[in-house]
Amino acid sequence: MSDARRIALVTGGRSGERDRSLISGEAVRESLVRQSLPHVVLDPTDKDFTDRARETDVAFLAIAGQWAEDGKLQGLLDTLGVPYTGSGVLASAMAMHKPTS
Repeated sequence: MSDARRIALVTGGRSGERDRSLISGEAVRESLVRQSLPHVVLDPTDKDFTDRARETDVAFLAIAGQWAEDGKLQGLLDTLGVPYTGSGVLASAMAMHKPTS
């Protein structure tokens, strides 16, 4: 596949939703393997997360909770120039702030 994009499967994180995120991430990883799609599994808690994310073409966000769904991760990926699945910074931040949403 010459036009294959390298996918960053982002899972884990440091929120109270970490275990749920890892389960979701594993299900997505299995699907990517079945489809023979090139990917790397990245956890935002890893020291080299930023450098490794920069080396990918797109991020699939299989991650939940604070620092994942609240716009912070999306902001980091925007800064790195890495497109991602899901909502952008503003929509994510507003959705996590229940009185606003």
